[in-house]
Amino acid sequence: MPIELPNEVSRRLSEFEAVGAPLNAIELAGQLHAAAGPDEALTEEQRRGCLAEIASLRFMVARGTDTEPWGIYFKPLGTFVDNAGVPRHGPDARWMDAEIIEYWKTRAASCPHAALRARYADLAREIGDLWNRDHPQSKVDKPRALSQLTANSYIDAVDASLAKDAYVSWQWLERALTIAATIKDPQLIERAKKAALEFQRARDEAGESGLWWRLDDVMAGAKGVAWTDAEKAEVCDLLRKRLALASDIASKEFDPHAATGAADRLARWVDSAEKISALRTAGGAFEAMAANANALVATAWLEELSRRYRDAKLDADANRVDGVIRARADEAVASMKKTSTSIEIPPEEMQSWLDEIVQGPLPHGLARIAFALLNDPKKMEEQIKTMALDTPIHARMNISITGFQGFTAAVIGSIDDDMPGRLLHQLADIISMSGPFLHQALARATVDYSLDPEGWMAYFATSPLFPAASHGMLRVGIDAWIGGDYVKAVHVLVPQVEAALRESLIAMGESPMRPAKTGGGFEAIGMGAILNHDVFRARIPPAIRWHLRALYSDPRGINLRNKLAHGHAGANLLGLGIANWVIHSLVTIRAFGLASPQEPTAAPPAP
Repeated sequence: MPIELPNEVSRRLSEFEAVGAPLNAIELAGQLHAAAGPDEALTEEQRRGCLAEIASLRFMVARGTDTEPWGIYFKPLGTFVDNAGVPRHGPDARWMDAEIIEYWKTRAASCPHAALRARYADLAREIGDLWNRDHPQSKVDKPRALSQLTANSYIDAVDASLAKDAYVSWQWLERALTIAATIKDPQLIERAKKAALEFQRARDEAGESGLWWRLDDVMAGAKGVAWTDAEKAEVCDLLRKRLALASDIASKEFDPHAATGAADRLARWVDSAEKISALRTAGGAFEAMAANANALVATAWLEELSRRYRDAKLDADANRVDGVIRARADEAVASMKKTSTSIEIPPEEMQSWLDEIVQGPLPHGLARIAFALLNDPKKMEEQIKTMALDTPIHARMNISITGFQGFTAAVIGSIDDDMPGRLLHQLADIISMSGPFLHQALARATVDYSLDPEGWMAYFATSPLFPAASHGMLRVGIDAWIGGDYVKAVHVLVPQVEAALRESLIAMGESPMRPAKTGGGFEAIGMGAILNHDVFRARIPPAIRWHLRALYSDPRGINLRNKLAHGHAGANLLGLGIANWVIHSLVTIRAFGLASPQEPTAAPPAP
């Protein structure tokens, strides 16, 4: 079917081409759409003409490796999913048939406006590829001259200042060089290289410092393009200048982030000595900025700098930075806002819950207490998603957990990127908030079952998960818990939790031993390895595994076991609440370490 342009659209295009104004594709598309008038007033041929011209201006350029949905240089302005679940693109490259592609080729050959000419030619190349993949029996011709016309037109458009801004100019120059390299045209490659270098020189002469990194992007990303020593020296000089300005705290252009970017880019062109020098220069900028920043912000900057120094084998520099972080740890903690709220549970509700939980013979009653204080991770995940609807910003921000000496212990991503991290963090909060319920339940069990140290020991001693060799330390820990020495109780009993988990793994037919990395012998695997063991994961209910991870072994949770092992647990952590949770862990392993729980138990009353 013939392609025809409405008179007003044709007139507006001719005016634009004659004036030679910079191309803002979306803006021009809007003007042409308005000039076309009501759709119902157009013939089918005119509708196709509007599709060929207006849609061509609404295609966006793909960024990097993101070439969805068609695997070409262009992508739709927008995409939505219809009621049937089918993605709909606007514009859609598959609306464009062979006639429209040929129309673009004709327009590219005659259009006086270089930017429009480049777009027509590039669309014909790229959507022509798509058409040919979809229609192998009726391919459109894509001669080498079309690629040459595309690249030359992009360069012509930059030379004529037809881009709406410098960003687009660089985009066109990069595209021209990529096409030239793809078709292996030496003369076109040289023209594209020269155009990129001259564009940067002109920006330097005009005092334009923005987008200073784009020449390096173009040079480093051009596959199959050789650069002379003089050209490499030119980009290196540019990067050295940017590094010097951005790292000078007295300069108006002081920007440690830009300095780091310049150092990283310079590193791919220079020798190792200059790489180290550039890194130290950029690092010095961050250290200077951190000295005047809030301690939390400074810590975030300095931790990244410490990693960079260590990756470069600059241990002395990393140690210096780590020392600054430690020195400001108290300041960082003090700057954090502390919030609290009170929760009141009516006594009759608490009593009703305790009556429901603590019942039956001793093993049954303690098992009910154990399972009542656990949480189903699937239900918690749904709760997290529901809460995200009320706090969308918080749900998509990273959560940073400050650990020993002010260093970040863990970073938890958004609910979309890191649901396991969010789940462990939420579990840690619930463990802390549920402490009063556990305390009341244990107190009630102590009275109802007349539990003294002998009674507790008799309860554990009947389980194969607590062999006789463990009884001595169990008794010391239980005595300390009952006697109110919670620091001692936790230190003694946490290893017994790990030992009982190891016995549980043995009972499942697995070995808890592995060859030691040093010494030539064997060593017992730790708690984290046990909780993540394939067989343990298959046999033990998720509620138990996730609870133990959050309490003992994951830095996104309470991480009790590792804090104890590394001496990072302060006395403020090791109080009655944590001691009760350790007892709860022992009871949970005693009750469910060999089998999955069968009987549902009541949850704590809602606050």
